[in-house]
Amino acid sequence: MQRLECHVKKYKWGKQGNESEVARLFAAGHSNFKVDEDETYAEVDSNFSSFYLWMGTHPDGPAVLSNSSTRLSSFIAKSHSASYLCNNNLKEDIHLPFIMKVMSIARSLSLQAHPTKEQAARLHERDPVHYPDRHHKPELAYALTQFELLCGFRPAEQIIENIEAFPPLQAIMDSHNCDVLKSVIAKEKNPQSLKCRQALAACFGFVSN
Repeated sequence: MQRLECHVKKYKWGKQGNESEVARLFAAGHSNFKVDEDETYAEVDSNFSSFYLWMGTHPDGPAVLSNSSTRLSSFIAKSHSASYLCNNNLKEDIHLPFIMKVMSIARSLSLQAHPTKEQAARLHERDPVHYPDRHHKPELAYALTQFELLCGFRPAEQIIENIEAFPPLQAIMDSHNCDVLKSVIAKEKNPQSLKCRQALAACFGFVSN
């Protein structure tokens, strides 16, 4: 078993000082690190607060072995596990198809649209600088402390109200898809019906394409 030095990210939505579970976790593994309650732990901008801990081989935050500073991806490439992750034994770096993160969240995170596996591979080949990860991003969350998560869609009627109130929203969902959604919701008594779900899927599917 190898001890890792993991990468720390700082974003505005993080918790500050000892309120941050990530800061406490990082301090527990680094005897020379002390949590300062007045410190925002800025990396670049002093307005940034707290930590976002990455554990994996992602190019934007690669973990390294504590005893040698060897990248985890390089260590994997030379280990017996390499054949399970890649069919090319000559590669100098083999990346894990997942990344584990510990997050301390104080405010809403930015909205993200993740690609499918095929889209991620295609974008990476086309522009590896802006799309360094060739993997898609299915996510699994496990709450270590008290945590509230908003998941799902607004009621169908509210979605229609927002589409009508914000023309750019209608544009990115495609006006035809929006018209179909309005028509289906007006006719269907149950907003959870298959037709409503299909119409809604068409709108959001257009956004992700």
